Amino acid sequence: MAKYRARQVMSASRALGMEFDQQRRGVAVALGLILLLALVQPAAFVQPSLGSTIVPEAAWIDDREARLELARILAALGQVRETREQVIAMAAAEPHDPAHQLALANIMMTWGDFRRAEVILRPLLARDDLDGPTRRRAALELSRVLLAAQRYEEAEEELLLALHGDERDRQAWHDLVALRIAEQDVDNALILLEAPAPVPSDDPTRLRQQSRALSATGAYHAALDLQTALVEQGAERRADAVARARLLIRLERQEEADALLAGLLADDPDDIDARYLWFHLDPQREEDPWCEAQPPRLTPEQLVRWGELDAQAGQHAAAIVCLEAALEQDPEQFQARLALAEATATVRDYDRSIALLDALLEDFPETSKLQFTRARVLSWAERYEDAQEAYAALREALPEDPVPTREAARVALWSKDAETATRLYRELQVSEQAERFQSEVESLRMRTQRPAIDAALSDLGEALGDGRVYPMLGPLEEALAEEGDALLPELRDQLARLVIELRPLDRIQESAFLEEQAKLRAWHRRFRTANTRFTELIAVQPGNQEARFDLAQMQCIIGLHDKSIDTYESLLNIDPLHTRASEAVERITIRSRPSLGLNLSAWSEESPGGTRLAAIDRQHAELAAEIPLKNGRYLVNVGQHLWQERPKPLDDVRGGDQLLGTYEAQGQSLGFSGVLTSWLSAAAQITYKDYRSSALTDPTLGRAAITVNLRDWADLSLEYERTEMLANGFALEQGILANLWRLRLSVPVRRWLDLGVLAEYQDYSDDNQGVALRADLGVVLKDHPRELKVTLTGEYRDVRNQNIFEYEGANLVNIQYPYWTPQDYVAGALTLQWRHDLAEFLFCGARQHVYLLKLGLGTDTEHNAGIRFEGEYRYDFAPRWSFTAQGMIQRSREWDAEGLWLGLSYRF
Repeated sequence: MAKYRARQVMSASRALGMEFDQQRRGVAVALGLILLLALVQPAAFVQPSLGSTIVPEAAWIDDREARLELARILAALGQVRETREQVIAMAAAEPHDPAHQLALANIMMTWGDFRRAEVILRPLLARDDLDGPTRRRAALELSRVLLAAQRYEEAEEELLLALHGDERDRQAWHDLVALRIAEQDVDNALILLEAPAPVPSDDPTRLRQQSRALSATGAYHAALDLQTALVEQGAERRADAVARARLLIRLERQEEADALLAGLLADDPDDIDARYLWFHLDPQREEDPWCEAQPPRLTPEQLVRWGELDAQAGQHAAAIVCLEAALEQDPEQFQARLALAEATATVRDYDRSIALLDALLEDFPETSKLQFTRARVLSWAERYEDAQEAYAALREALPEDPVPTREAARVALWSKDAETATRLYRELQVSEQAERFQSEVESLRMRTQRPAIDAALSDLGEALGDGRVYPMLGPLEEALAEEGDALLPELRDQLARLVIELRPLDRIQESAFLEEQAKLRAWHRRFRTANTRFTELIAVQPGNQEARFDLAQMQCIIGLHDKSIDTYESLLNIDPLHTRASEAVERITIRSRPSLGLNLSAWSEESPGGTRLAAIDRQHAELAAEIPLKNGRYLVNVGQHLWQERPKPLDDVRGGDQLLGTYEAQGQSLGFSGVLTSWLSAAAQITYKDYRSSALTDPTLGRAAITVNLRDWADLSLEYERTEMLANGFALEQGILANLWRLRLSVPVRRWLDLGVLAEYQDYSDDNQGVALRADLGVVLKDHPRELKVTLTGEYRDVRNQNIFEYEGANLVNIQYPYWTPQDYVAGALTLQWRHDLAEFLFCGARQHVYLLKLGLGTDTEHNAGIRFEGEYRYDFAPRWSFTAQGMIQRSREWDAEGLWLGLSYRF
């Protein structure tokens, strides 16, 4: 045990690195005594109660600094159970010692107890007797707590206030750059790094931060140059050398990376980061897997780090093996338990992850990081009610924290609860904290006497009374930029400080407003305006990964696939392990390749007791090639066709000498379709059909369409189609064609309600004309992925000339207008539709697996009641293969029909 504890302490010393040395030089002797006692009597480090230990009371360690140092070491080693209660007790025992409270808050960060650390730091900052250096330390420590809790807006406030008080504060400036990088606002981080700053341009920490920011943008050569500058300065640390090796690997300079890593390992064989990279450059050079070796080759802490590196590389199964090995050696290792819960959630083993988190929370109750992680895993597991309960507990514990409310709103939309999502987003857009600034704003307004600033402060003060800051802070900043130089320095300084203090609320409210607008527009299928809102949201929150993914989804739905892949790739620059984005990029890449498909169809119709003149069987085969352009935004289609048409006797006319037999044709088609802008799309196709029989006319067919989106209120399409009217042998013989002009309006009234209207003008080649009007009102009763929908359809048709039958004696020799020619015809139908999405991933661009069933009942003014059944199925059964099937059966007194369509395609 003593040997194991010694190895743990050495490992912790390496983990703490320079910071450990710098912080504790003043207690070197005390630390030496602590380490010596750790080898002999480790139980002495746990706060005992009388009768709970064999260690004599005289041997208990009472020195406060010693206990703090021990707490740091144990926390770094993952022995949180041994130190957490002690730290909490120490915080309660001496609430008035600022240095002591700062140290304890810092230690609490080790296991993610952000809320308790904040509860310590905020009262400390509120004290009037705090000296300047201690206040600065507390403010910087609070900013780090807020950063770790992903409360970036509030962390920024603390840092900006520190720089406002002393613009030469190097640590605050470095922390502000680190904040920008952490919130993935790399562009603004680089602006800070490249602008004049209180830190020299060759400062080692500044060079490290600049290298990291450039690396995040993919500028690996520039990042490597900065790391090399550290070497030239003699300022390179081991972590810098490992970062340099990573950049060399990214630039495919493996030999240089191998030599650098070998040198690092010669110095310190236990450097896990270096060994991990060195091992993965050539896994064959060592036989035993590091995490599975027996006896163990790594300590629990080293196994945790190896597992973390595996997880960062996307090797989650391997990470789980390492973390399980760490827990076999030390079942209480906190970091291993938490990392295993996160890794099992990543591989979608949600039950195990939740069980691990529940056990952690039982041991470490009210630890905010654990509570957040559990709420997130519950939502990923689609246990939405449980997730909302978890988020509600977090909101109740710390109402001013915007993160649980924001995440709960997103989860509400995942669970299709738009009402709750709206309420939660609206809660974020008002704040009780805003009202406390109202009197200060009014006081400043009375003193400014500048028109633009006065107007901006007046509007801001009125908004503050309603709990709002956004969008009224922006005009004040503009007014200060315009008129601020005319103010007295003291007043200008007070206004600048006011802006900094209001900025967190402004940012939180603005992002909540934009996210609500974007997501609810997407919810109501207003994808183009949602696209605009998501773009605006990303401009103010560059690190909002969900917004980037949603933006890519909007672009995919609209058909802007080239922009969609750019957005996905920007997301992968932020999070290379984003599985959905990786899958989407892979799908777009596959869809960008040419495809070859075979399409088969069979159609049969007849009118057993009416006047529709339907009597024909038709078969069609197409070998279709598709060439995508700009990642599939534009498509060029080429087809080779074979047709067979077989007229049948007309049962609903007397006698007749119809054109019976089988007629074959072949032909070619060329088509184009594409999304020209987010508001405009177009398609066109021309088909040439060549009959083998010289008695039949060879038609040229085609279609064209242009669709304009009317600001998401409706889609308006103008369509043209030139098609054959092949209802029977007479129509085939006469080569009847129809030029159809359509005006189509599609209105997404609500997510659950849609309206479609169609007006069609029919111009037949035999000098006949007609009109058709149709309206469809659809109501969604059950939402995706198991969608139940009811559609009510109304239809009107009128053709100028009706059928004219020509006889020679009793024999029917000809029909003029040999197709259905209704006059003042009205019909109605009710259709029940069931659509079930079986796909593994439910996002635009994912591999599809879906079926659809429709049952329709209808009647018309000819008292022709009918029933129709339709079915569709699509399955992308392999990454490059797709299969589609569609069928229809119609039965009524006047018209019977059935059809089958099959398709199989492969993308190269």
